[in-house]
Order: sequence, then structure tokens, then C-alpha cells
Amino acid sequence: MSKTALRHTLFDGIQKMPAVGVGVGFCAAEMAKDRPFVTPVELWAKNPRLLRALAIAGVSEDALSGDAADFEKLTAWVESLPRTVGATLFADLAEDLALLGVSEPLRSANVQSLWRATCDALAGADFTPTALLSKNYASLVSVDATETLSDFPVKNAVYPLVLFDALFEVESPDFAARMRAFSKETGADIADLTAFEIAVGKVLDRAVTLGARAVSVDVSCLSHFERPNPYHAGQALLHSLSGRGEALTAKEIAVWHAELLRLLGLAARARGLSLILRVRPKTERVLGDFSVYALEKLLSYLEGRGALVKTALSLAAGDLPRGLAGLLGRFRREDGTPMLYFGIEGAGASRAALRRSLHFYFERGALPVLLGITDSDVGHFGAPTRTRFAHVLADLLARFAATDGAGFAEEELLSAARACFFEQAASFFNL
Repeated sequence: MSKTALRHTLFDGIQKMPAVGVGVGFCAAEMAKDRPFVTPVELWAKNPRLLRALAIAGVSEDALSGDAADFEKLTAWVESLPRTVGATLFADLAEDLALLGVSEPLRSANVQSLWRATCDALAGADFTPTALLSKNYASLVSVDATETLSDFPVKNAVYPLVLFDALFEVESPDFAARMRAFSKETGADIADLTAFEIAVGKVLDRAVTLGARAVSVDVSCLSHFERPNPYHAGQALLHSLSGRGEALTAKEIAVWHAELLRLLGLAARARGLSLILRVRPKTERVLGDFSVYALEKLLSYLEGRGALVKTALSLAAGDLPRGLAGLLGRFRREDGTPMLYFGIEGAGASRAALRRSLHFYFERGALPVLLGITDSDVGHFGAPTRTRFAHVLADLLARFAATDGAGFAEEELLSAARACFFEQAASFFNL
């Protein structure tokens, strides 16, 4: 079979595989109401990348998130899409139209017929939040730890993913307000570390009853590691809650980061939960710079304290921190089972960015610890990132088979694709 034919065969096979949606973009209230989408704008307006790009292109606030009618918004959006060249937005929306069975092109001269065709397609099909999520093997819906879980709907294969980002960023000026919200939500008077630990347990207990499989922390600001002790961690907490406006020292910040992850690791381990550590690109960070060296020190500390659970390091596509290769193969159980996995955040990423990330794991033989795409396209009827990832995965496998992997059969290549596209993520989240 030629390389081109094999690439097409592999892509077709990968496209038919199920997937785990991580951090899908519907809140509890939207899922509970489960109202059908009447116009495409109702869903596309949830896409932050689209709205930001259109704002840059000069679309008025009224036509973005204001009171303009959906038809008027669609008209303004389609007229401005050509100015988003360089981003994947045009292709992403075109894929959505194809999924809806709409053949009308995304052109300003065509808005009337495009509007009618999309609205007719939505009227004749079951497009609700639940229906869109049902395309996944399972969906993890992000819920902030400072918000209520009481309204989270119980639905088949839909589980909460509890975010502790707001409580990790102790250096943020909003930290005290976030902690007050967490205190109110848990009914705990968080005046010391013991009360905070109890509150964390309450949140996770509630999440587990709703089927939670994992917790998540954005560690983009993890710049260095300090071995904590309860006294110093407690002092850092009190300092941040004092309201005196004094900045925490770098050591206090690092102590809090390590102590929070220790407490969270112990609580997650007791409840059979996994941990996602998310790192955003530098261009999107406000606080701190991520250090692989600091993370390795932190994970070693957690391992020594019995607080290391199955952990996934989720990195933006194309953004490969210095020293990342040193983490591959680290942190394993005595039987050899990996404790550290890796994921690619690909929403809005080009094929080139996805290729850089995937090639990094490919050439190091690290596919067995790759969970594939570990974020979700928000504001789409389909999953354009997954499609691009499938293209890149199929192409890399076909190239490998044509050059260095001639001894691999087609089924063996598909098995490798299935593992890093779906199976390893399903196992990681105990699905």
C-alpha cells in the first residue's frame, strides 16, 4: 500500500474512534435545561477564540455579545471572517456547516441563504447540549471548586472535572475573594490550613457522588519549588487572606503551591481521582513562568509523601517547555505502570502546531503515555481540533511506516493510533 493510501486508511479508521471530551464547554444550567439550539449563533457565541478574533477584526460589541439579533450577528461575523486569516476559525465553522449538512459557503453575499439553511438544519435535528456531548465516549465538564456542585445534572457519561486554578494562584489580587467564595460554598470558616483541607475534602466528596474522575489545576505560574511544612503553608495562607495588600514573597508562593498540591493529591488518592496539570502558553499567562525543573521537584516531593496520583501534564499544542523530555518515563509504580502522562491542548491550534507536539512524543517512543487531545473545542457542533489531530496522527504514522517502520502492519499502526487517540485517556480517567 502506498504512503498516501495508508494515510487515508489510517485517517478513516481514526475518525471512527470514540473520544473523551475534557473540559467541554457547557455549564450545569445549560445541561439541565438542555434547550435545542435554534440558530448557529447561539452556540458559536460561546467560542471565546471566535469572539476575540472578530473583536480584533472590528466587529462591534453589540454584534458580538450585545443585543443585536442573531441574524445581524451572523451577518457581521461572516463579513469579518476573511480578516481572521492565519487562524483556524474559518475552517472550523465550515466543518460545523458540513456536520449540519449545510452546503452554503461562508460568504457575505450568501448570508440570507446560509441563515435559512442552518436554522432549518437545526430545526430538523436534535442539537442540544446533551446530544452534542453524547458523541463523546465520555465528557468531563469543568466546574470551579469555588462554585456550587449542587445543580450539576446527572447524565449518562457526563462527569464533573473540578478546577482548583483559582485557589492555586495565591499571588493573585483576587485570591482572598476566591477563598471567601470557596468558604461559603463548603460551609467552612477557612481561617487555617486544617479548615482548608476539610473544605477540599467536602468538595471532592460531592464531586465523587456525581461521578468525578479527576481534578485539574492550572500550574502555568509554577516557577520554582519549595519543600513546604504546615506552619509555613499556614502562614502563607493567612498572609494572603489578611487583606493588608502586602505582596507574598516568592518562597511563600512556592510553599503554597506545593502544599495545595500535596493536600489535593492526598484527597484525590483517597477518592480514586486522577490529576490534570494544565500549562497555558506564555502569551496567555499573567502570573509567573512555568518551569519543568520545578515540576519535577514537586512531583518527586509528592511521590515521597504518598500524594502522587495518576497525573497528566496538559500542554498547549506546539508549546514544548525546555527540559520536557526529561519527564518522559519518570514516576512509575514498582510494576512499571506510568504515573505521569501527557496531553495536548489543541483548541484552535493549526496542524503545524499539533504536528510539533505529536512529533516530539513520536520520535521519543512516548506514545504509550500520550492521552491525545486534553481540551475541548468550545462553541462548535463538531470537534475540528480532533479532526486535525486525526489528520496529523495518520500522516505521521504513514510516514513512519514508509521510512523507519516498514515491519509494522496496518492493524498495528491503527492500534497505536487508537491507544493515544482514545484508549489511554479512557483508562487514565477510569472510564
